[in-house]
Amino acid sequence: MKSDRDLLRKRKADYNRSRYKKDPAFKARLKESYKKWYVKNKKSVIDRISKNHLKNHGDYLQYQKEHYRYLKYRRKYASKSN
Repeated sequence: MKSDRDLLRKRKADYNRSRYKKDPAFKARLKESYKKWYVKNKKSVIDRISKNHLKNHGDYLQYQKEHYRYLKYRRKYASKSN
């Protein structure tokens, strides 16, 4: 069961989303405030993105290594089972 606070938050988000679509002044204000926020937090945003990128790349390399190991194993033992 969702709490009242969650429902309120969802209702507010829906309201803002529809307002963003309909009201150009609201859209401009929001974009402006986001630009200000981004200028202030640019370094941390870029750090977070690069950290995620490195982590994802590391995970991908690990997956490749394990997959290669599996394929090697399959090639080695598949022929013997026939």
